[in-house]
Order: sequence, then C-alpha cells, then structure tokens
Amino acid sequence: MNGFFLDLLNTSITSLWAVMVIVIIRAVFRGMPKNIRCVLWGIAAVRLIMPFSIESIFSLIPEKEVIDVTTYASGPNIQTGIEYVDINVNNYIADRYFEGVTVPRNNFANILTICGVVWLVGVAVMVLYGIISYVRLKVKVSASVKYEKNIFYCDDIDSPFIIGLFMPRIYLPSDIGEKEMGYVLKHELCHLKRKDHLWRIMGFAILSVHWFNPFLWLAYWLFCKDTELACDEAVIRDMDDLDKKGYSETLVSYSIPMKLIKACPVAFGEIGIKERIKAMIKYKKPTIFILAAAVIICAVAAVCLITDPLSTNSEAPGLTMGETAGTAGADENVSSSGKAEENEIVYRPFEEITKDYTIEQAIEDGFIIIDKNDVTHGEDTWKRFYENTQNGIPSKVGYILYDDIDPLMCFYEIIYDGEAYKTRTMRAPGRKPSEFKTYKYLIYHKGKAPQNYTECEYFEWYILSNEEPSKVVDPEQLTKNSDIGLLSYRDIEY
Repeated sequence: MNGFFLDLLNTSITSLWAVMVIVIIRAVFRGMPKNIRCVLWGIAAVRLIMPFSIESIFSLIPEKEVIDVTTYASGPNIQTGIEYVDINVNNYIADRYFEGVTVPRNNFANILTICGVVWLVGVAVMVLYGIISYVRLKVKVSASVKYEKNIFYCDDIDSPFIIGLFMPRIYLPSDIGEKEMGYVLKHELCHLKRKDHLWRIMGFAILSVHWFNPFLWLAYWLFCKDTELACDEAVIRDMDDLDKKGYSETLVSYSIPMKLIKACPVAFGEIGIKERIKAMIKYKKPTIFILAAAVIICAVAAVCLITDPLSTNSEAPGLTMGETAGTAGADENVSSSGKAEENEIVYRPFEEITKDYTIEQAIEDGFIIIDKNDVTHGEDTWKRFYENTQNGIPSKVGYILYDDIDPLMCFYEIIYDGEAYKTRTMRAPGRKPSEFKTYKYLIYHKGKAPQNYTECEYFEWYILSNEEPSKVVDPEQLTKNSDIGLLSYRDIEY
C-alpha cells in the first residue's frame, strides 16, 4: 500500500502546477469564454486520473516524482525540480536521517503506512458525506409533484436544482412564478446539455481521493463557479437588456448560502451570485479572434500540463572510471597513461549510473556494499581508503547502502584531497546527485550503539565531522550537531 500511496501523493503534488497555471490563466485572460475555463479544469482532472505518463519537452511540470518511490523505505528523497529546494532539503535530511541509526529501522515505511491509513479514512468520510447528502436530498424531494417530463415542483426547497446521475431531474420551488421559471429552466437545461451534473460528481470523486490537498479544494470550488458562469453566458447570449435584468433578479431571489463542499445538486442560485451578476453586466459576445486565442491557450495548456518532463540520465563525457563532473582532473593518483596507481580506488561515476542499475553491476564497478549496516563487499577497499587518508594521500571511495529485502540502493561518495573530505549522495540509481559537502576529519570510533539502535549493542563508526576528533566521543552527537555526517561501517559484537 505504501507504494500506491506514494504514487497518489506524487500525482497530487504535481497537480499543483496545473492548478496554479490555470488560476493564472483565469486571472490574466478575464475575457476568455467561461466554457473554455471549464475545459481547462478538465485538463487538470485528466492530469489527476491518467494512469500512465506521457513525456514531452513542452511539459511545465518540473518533476513527475517529487518523492522518490524507489527509495521510500530507506528515507524520504525530495525532487521538486527546483534545484535550490532539492539540494537544501535533501542535504538536511541526509545529515539527520539514517534508518537503524538516528531513527528506527523501517521508520519512513511505518510513517507512510500510518499516512496511508489516515488517507483511507479521509476518503471514506468524503464518500460517506456525499452519499448521506444525496440520500437526505432525495428524501426531501420525495413528495414532489411532476410538472412535465423531468421537471418537478417541491414545497420543501428554496432554490431550483438538478439531482440525479443517469436520470437527472430538475426540481423547482412550488411558489416559483411563471416568468422566473422560464429563466430558471433555461439555466438548468443548459446544465443538463453540458452534463454538468456528471462533471460535478466526477470532480467530487477526484476531490474525495485527494482530500488532503488544499489546492484541489480551491480547484473544485473554482470549477463549480466556472460551470455556473458558463451556463449564465450561454443563457444571456441572445437576451436583451430587459431579459438580462429579469434573469439577474431571479438569480438574486433564489440565492442561497454556498456550502464549502457539495457533490450534488447543481443549484441555480448557490455559487458566486455577485460575481455572476457582474459578469452578466460586462458580458460581450466574444469575437472570432478571442475564440481562436482561447482555443490555442487551451491546447497549449493541455500539452504543457498533461505531459511529464522527459526522463534523462545525464552522462559526463570524457570522464575516466572514478572521476565525476565535480572532480575531473583533480585526482593526482592517475598517471598520464590512464593506468591506476597502486592506491587509487576505481568505481563508476554517479553520472554514468542509470535507473536500471543493479547491485551486481555495482559490485563489478568497484562500489563498497553495505547491507543492513554490515559490509558485504569491498571491506579491503574501505580499509585502503582509510589508510590513504590517514597518511595524507588523496583518495576517494564510493559505497552503497543496500537493502536486499526491498531492494533499495542509496549511493555515497567521499573524496579526500589531502586536506579535507568532500561527500555527496545519490538517493537512487539515475537520480541527480546532491551538492558536495566538506568536512575536515574522518574519525574512527568503536563503542556502544545509540539508544534507538536495537540490532546490536556495540557499533563501529567512521564519522565525518568538522569538530576536533577529541570532541567527537559519542555518536549520539550525530542527532544534535548538524556538522556531523555519518558513515555506518559495520555491526560488531564484543
């Protein structure tokens, strides 16, 4: 369920871009026909319910997976597409979040499970609310009298509305006048022609699934308002000023307070009465130019908002094994002939790792593998790196935190230039690496494990720190000092 919930969460978060763009279009192009606005909200709905991804170079969505699904069990990894945000947030998390050390093992997965359960309860509440509202309304109009076809009079209602899915009915207050009824029926029949009663229910269903997203509540409210404005435009299009006045007065006389959320019915006088009357006063038939421009804007919005950005696995050309874009040419241990010196540690650059990269490839490519905090491959490589650094010899190493149960891979790289240590992470194969962070010391520590680490009583640590080695005597400082980064090397028992 965690994977499904994360997929849903990513879909909901990326939809924010679509909502924001549509809100901006509504604000900038006020003269746009209101039925085009409804089409724009349909584009947002397609974005939310489309079960597959279409990629294009025109997409306005910065990142289709804001929270990386492939690494959820090992910890959160944020990819908003905004580089400054991603780097700072992920670096902050990487410094403080280490499952099995700073937090209990499977901590993030457990959090996701709880959130998933809360989400399901919220969906159930929304659905129950919709069903109860519908049943109560059906009971209320049960004593209605048929006027003609699908039009009914009812004594117990104050405003006209439409209710029903496959056989929708129009309900009118029993005391409605003949002239007012003419205006109301034109409006409600326009709703039926446009199938607004179905679109409203679909919108409520989408909102019920994404109830936790406040931007989608705003989108649903604006969508309901735009459907009313679109029907108003259709009704008054061929009216003279006298009929427009009569229509407006009818709208005011049957206005009712709008509830925060309603799946049904489509009520005549519920949404934005003042705005609707102002829109009718200012209404002018759109010219061919305005119609063409609106259609073009709608088409461009569909391409840019429904599609996802192209998946790219950037490569760094011209780099030898073990070099990265940030360190090419800085390694003094490579001879002019390209052969590795005795102390050089060779591993594949992060930039050459694709999304389908496997743990078997990682072993062949020279990475140290740490499975559940125990080194399973490359222990000699790590010892050689540590000895090099203690002797002041520039060196570098790449290692992977791996969980063969999920399975998940998180990549780390440490580069020692003879004076300081630079380190960066890549939270999953094919992801963009973080920026380098610099530390002064690599400290070896062996002692009792932190209190929240329950898998063994003692632990062997290699701690990257900017504090003097003599001050870092307790690994518990990791959770208290943001300047301390941790490499957990192996569990020991003694």
